[in-house]
Amino acid sequence: MKQEIFIDLPERSNVPATSIYTEVHTQSGKLGQRDVLLLMPGGPGNDHTVCDYDEKSFAESLLPYIDVILFDPRGCGKSKESPIAYCTLEYYIDDVDAIRQYYQISPDKSILAGASYGAIAALGYAIKYGDVFKKLILIGGAASGEFIEEAKHNLLKYGTAAQQTMGVQILSGTFSFTSNTVSDYYEIMGPLYSRSFIPGMPTPSIAFNTELVNFGFRHFLKKFDYRPFLSQIKIQTLIIAGALDWLTDKSQSEIMHLGITNSQLIVYEDCGHMIWIDQWDKFIQNIIDFVRED
Repeated sequence: MKQEIFIDLPERSNVPATSIYTEVHTQSGKLGQRDVLLLMPGGPGNDHTVCDYDEKSFAESLLPYIDVILFDPRGCGKSKESPIAYCTLEYYIDDVDAIRQYYQISPDKSILAGASYGAIAALGYAIKYGDVFKKLILIGGAASGEFIEEAKHNLLKYGTAAQQTMGVQILSGTFSFTSNTVSDYYEIMGPLYSRSFIPGMPTPSIAFNTELVNFGFRHFLKKFDYRPFLSQIKIQTLIIAGALDWLTDKSQSEIMHLGITNSQLIVYEDCGHMIWIDQWDKFIQNIIDFVRED
């Protein structure tokens, strides 16, 4: 059963109130009877559909085993528009804790997951808020802003001339987003993100906050560094990486794995950044196995 719920996050110190779009997927229609997974989208700027692929639903694939909460971050997707200054990594992390409190998610029944930038934010959340979730899943994430320089190196190593030009614009926060350039971006950069990319595929219909992705790469994505605090994370953690990920190099996942004592690292061979596209069945099964582990 899917319920679409707009929740009002109250004003916090120096942060205005806002309305957040959430999707609650349950078998019974009521949260709290089973474990629940909360997924943090990436981008920055993506909406809740970030881990869906074609007609395949991330939430529905996990529903036989766990309830799922999806949401659009502040200023993204169906959530209320927001000044970009309140959509940074720090505020994203605190918004997620407000969502957790709203739904009264019990620590002994909850798992926090994040994909790409969402994994960066989930990592930051686990460091700041401790064990209010019992498990953590990090998909294609990074431990510090050094991933940007690594991505530039990977562009030179793997990218065509067109991919290098466009990739540097993204990484420097200077990409000019129009309907045409977004279409060009997916067509040109697609083979770097996914090894199974098919040229000419329709542009994904993701409600994307283009202002936020540029703002993020110009500012807060360059500055974060969670490496000194990784040992503070004590909860069971699954780390998933693509061996050929140009954006968040697998070395970032290896750093997280070394720093988080109770962690497991799975590296997907012949996979790029969008692991769920390249190896959907294995990706979903690995997550199912992890959430079902005692």
